Amino acid sequence: MNAPARAGEVTLIEAAGRPAASLAWAGVQALRRADVVVADPRVHPGVLWHASTSAEVVLTPWDAEAAKRVVERSAAGASVVCVVESLDVARALGASGVEIRRISGIDMEPPLGPLRGRRILVTRPRDSATPQRDRFERLGADAVALPCLRIEPPADEQIFDAAVAGIADADGLIVSSRTGVAALTASLRRSELDVRSLATTLVVAVGQATARACAVAGLRADIVPTRPRAEGIVDALDQRGLLGKRWLHVRARDGRATIDEAVTRAGGQYTLAVGYQTGRPPPPAGVISWLGDGVDVICLHSGRTGAHLRATLAEAAADGVLETAAVISAGPVTTKALQEQGFEVALTASSPGDDGMVNAVLELFGAA
Repeated sequence: MNAPARAGEVTLIEAAGRPAASLAWAGVQALRRADVVVADPRVHPGVLWHASTSAEVVLTPWDAEAAKRVVERSAAGASVVCVVESLDVARALGASGVEIRRISGIDMEPPLGPLRGRRILVTRPRDSATPQRDRFERLGADAVALPCLRIEPPADEQIFDAAVAGIADADGLIVSSRTGVAALTASLRRSELDVRSLATTLVVAVGQATARACAVAGLRADIVPTRPRAEGIVDALDQRGLLGKRWLHVRARDGRATIDEAVTRAGGQYTLAVGYQTGRPPPPAGVISWLGDGVDVICLHSGRTGAHLRATLAEAAADGVLETAAVISAGPVTTKALQEQGFEVALTASSPGDDGMVNAVLELFGAA
């Protein structure tokens, strides 16, 4: 938890009932530092998104009970932020002796753009959900993030570290995601190694984003397939006569056996190094309530994301959203997986990543 502020300090942010973009920068900073956030149930989830994931978030109407909670938590040393409709609620705290900081809201309309008025649900993991959501917002949409994947360490980190430390026994390394690059470099550090250990290793990155992550880590990708998925990697290796080599593959625990089977058939050796696994995070504060007004588009980047979304919505009794929203898939493999789960896919993006998804949404509404 964040370091507590001076006892008795409370910040009031005037933001409930306003567009998320109307939050003042001082309000963003206060939310990021908060230990406790008490918010009006009508607050846009985009406002609460700025709160630290370690903060306690309480959605409650502003009344005497809410005021009492704020006074008690601040008196105990917590940094408390209240997201309210009007700064007049400060009167309910005045007699308590707490120090109150007030941050006014900014009156503004949602941005104009080809997606104005469209409600879009982004389901990527938290770190990658923010840039995609922001792009939709700049196009005028009311976009909200409901991350349906959470990246977690592998079940046995020692097994992963041993596989990475033995990279000298392989001819090449395959990395299937930016998360895989991060897991690889973290493993090297734990073993007191660095990317120099891969100086003579052929490196394959699944796509341009992964190749860029490799470059940031100081590792050059020798092969980047034109099709950024397992089939593209198999084709690229086959064309170069490399399927029969010894390959170490860093990816998540769950995945298809496409590369494994192709390498084995060619007489090569395939070793899977599980660098991370995925879990299903709880929905961020305010998102389930936001879903109650309906969704126009749901963006899905994997079959597992779709399965996790179904489970989250079912737990919240909000699965009716799936009956009216248009589902857009990030690619053909994802589309097939989603259809097998019963999703009706309205459109498949022509390329993976944020660019492909944004372009697909624009195409869906005739705005491309």
